[in-house]
Amino acid sequence: MDGREPEYNGKSHEKYGRLYAWEDAIDACPRDWRLPGEDDWNDLVAAVGDSATAGTKLKAARDWDKDKKDYVVGTDDYGFAALPAGVSHVNGNNVRIFINNGAFFWTATEHESGRAIRFVMHYEKEVVESSRSNKDKWLSVRCIKD
Repeated sequence: MDGREPEYNGKSHEKYGRLYAWEDAIDACPRDWRLPGEDDWNDLVAAVGDSATAGTKLKAARDWDKDKKDYVVGTDDYGFAALPAGVSHVNGNNVRIFINNGAFFWTATEHESGRAIRFVMHYEKEVVESSRSNKDKWLSVRCIKD
């Protein structure tokens, strides 16, 4: 990790964790742990039911119901306790910004040279979604034991 930190808009690193560019995320896990791949995430989602409701089951039971009434609060049925740490990226004006619209997690799975697969839980949805993301975005990391 190169020590860069996004603007967290008052959010605590101790509570929400750090955000990483993909290259840093690959090396973020401690010894005997690793960044999960797309298949690992798919196995997790399948183990808790399916992608349609996995977001609710994996979200923490707190901090998902801030300012809007249509937010889906988590039940944390499996102790995963995902928190909405948000995402940081460089905008069209070449300024790094922070957007807090859910929990975004890197996988170790590259899609193409500048992109990798991420899994997302949004405030207003029960689902867990996967998509491709530019590797220079800063997202959360969850490590799994080898």
